[in-house]
Amino acid sequence: MADANKTVRYFAKATGHVQGVGFRMYIQQHAMELNVSGWVRNMEDGSVHMELQGPEDRVEQLMD
Repeated sequence: MADANKTVRYFAKATGHVQGVGFRMYIQQHAMELNVSGWVRNMEDGSVHMELQGPEDRVEQLMD
């Protein structure tokens, strides 16, 4: 079970059909709603890289 009092930082890479479909914007908007900070970038290889930081329970909710 995730801890709401523990701050974590996750690095992730999404692959497949993730560019040109609003995936990056979805992650950014959902992260703002959950008060999670970080960045999301489209990469030249077609993947999306992200760094997400915040309360463990919220970061895990975003990653699910």
